[in-house]
Amino acid sequence: MGDLSVAAMNGRLELKEKRSLVLACLRAATSYALRALALSVFLNALPANAQQVTQVPPFVGTHSETWERFGISQIPSGTSILGGIATISGDELVTFTTFMMCLVHGMPSDGTILMYSDRPSGPLTVSFSQPVSTFGAYWGSGVGCFGDPPSILTFRDVAGNVIGTESFVYTGDGTLAWHGYRFGTPVATITRIAGDGQEGVAIDGLQATVAASPGVALGNISTRSLVQTGEHVMIGGFIVQGTGTKSVIIRAIGPELTQYGIADVLADPRLELHDGTGALIATNDNWQTTILGGIITSNQVSDIQNSGHVPTAASESAIIADLQPGNYTAIVNGVNNTTGVALVEVYDLD
Repeated sequence: MGDLSVAAMNGRLELKEKRSLVLACLRAATSYALRALALSVFLNALPANAQQVTQVPPFVGTHSETWERFGISQIPSGTSILGGIATISGDELVTFTTFMMCLVHGMPSDGTILMYSDRPSGPLTVSFSQPVSTFGAYWGSGVGCFGDPPSILTFRDVAGNVIGTESFVYTGDGTLAWHGYRFGTPVATITRIAGDGQEGVAIDGLQATVAASPGVALGNISTRSLVQTGEHVMIGGFIVQGTGTKSVIIRAIGPELTQYGIADVLADPRLELHDGTGALIATNDNWQTTILGGIITSNQVSDIQNSGHVPTAASESAIIADLQPGNYTAIVNGVNNTTGVALVEVYDLD
């Protein structure tokens, strides 16, 4: 669930929620991311940027819109649709049982209600609050009038860049026809305009799939430094992003480093965890003794032993924390102002 990038600014380590670690960097203070196709005929132009936009058959997405909940009504521009992940904007937005498309009557693709915009003065726009990887709907427009102008769809990513377009002409019998897409880059906005700037459109049976968050298989993020006293202790900053908690184990390691040939290690590292306001929310000195307080409300020794990241020396420190999104700082210093080389680490436990 992946791209991994390194943040240089402020030496911060970014843990991206949705079960992924995305951005990572630590620093020492000393060194300062089905319905079958309708029996209608389309004259299709292949999508521009075909590598980014590919056509797909009817599918069931994570979110759908059938318009049934609106009944017969005129809906305002900016109305929320697709279960709240999108809004629809435009002129003359009406939900009704049919739509007169010149020589044919447009009929709902499901249920009894469709949505239409008759002779609009501007584009029909679907804007997603959560970018989507697929989108599809049943479409129809005028047959045998105004020169049968095409519908032109434009797909834009979250930065507003156009990743593809498609143009098609509806020549069916009133049964709305499916048009679906898969996007190589998640899409945040879809706009429909008529080739003549005015021809109306009917749309029904919308399906969309929210794009999955990029994932990263990342096990160990750490940095090593000489821990001194006062302002020269070791500091590791990290960020938890997303909408839920992230479970992590934070470790301060000293004696274990000797097996790797490192001299002058910090014999008894002490670990503090601070939130974005600077408040101390957890502390530990010797992982086999849990220090209750702040966000630590129960003994953690068993959890640390079962985490797969138990320190090898009793004098080393560890904290398991379920963290809400926000900025955090891990500080390592020596007990009784001792100094030496130490390692501060953050592991994702989710």
